[in-house]
Amino acid sequence: MSKNFKIIQISGIPGLLFIMFIFMCLAYGFVVFPAMGLKYLWNEFLHTGLSLPVISLFQAFLLWAAFVIMFFLILRNKVSIKFNNSDELNEEHCKNIINRLELESKEPNDENVQ
Repeated sequence: MSKNFKIIQISGIPGLLFIMFIFMCLAYGFVVFPAMGLKYLWNEFLHTGLSLPVISLFQAFLLWAAFVIMFFLILRNKVSIKFNNSDELNEEHCKNIINRLELESKEPNDENVQ
């Protein structure tokens, strides 16, 4: 067994209510609140200055979703989230990789040699 193994225990109805509360807070914080902020910014500032139509909360949610999708598409190759099982990489395998990288860095590159 792994030393960092965590057990989450949900006990009865209060535990389920607590989990529901956590998910509702996450949904509100990452979805509803930004959509409400975009709606306010659009309707108060852009609507009056640029004569754009007023948007609803659903339309603001769609605008927020478009921003998030564009953000992830732009940073697609720069940000990566990976989940690994610690059984795959043991200490000996890591040492072999480090040694191989050190050997490659010490060898002269073909481009630099004239």
